[in-house]
Amino acid sequence: YFGSVKDERGQLLAEVTVLLDTADASRVFVTDANGRFRGHLPLNIPMSAVTASCAKVGYVLDSVKKRPGPSAGRASVQVDCVLRRTS
Repeated sequence: YFGSVKDERGQLLAEVTVLLDTADASRVFVTDANGRFRGHLPLNIPMSAVTASCAKVGYVLDSVKKRPGPSAGRASVQVDCVLRRTS
């Protein structure tokens, strides 16, 4: 699993918590200084069984997109979130 988190203007956001939930466990990742994250889940967990969400203080979740990553010899899933600043 890999992806990025942006704000509503398209700016990448650092230090966003990315939560990937499955029936068995939850995994937490944090975006780096470039607004990107990368982590591993067992390959036997289908993409449809993973719920993704993103959170950062001062923002609310606007959207989450989850899709198969580019095939480069191994399976991957791309998760991209958009957060909107709260007033």
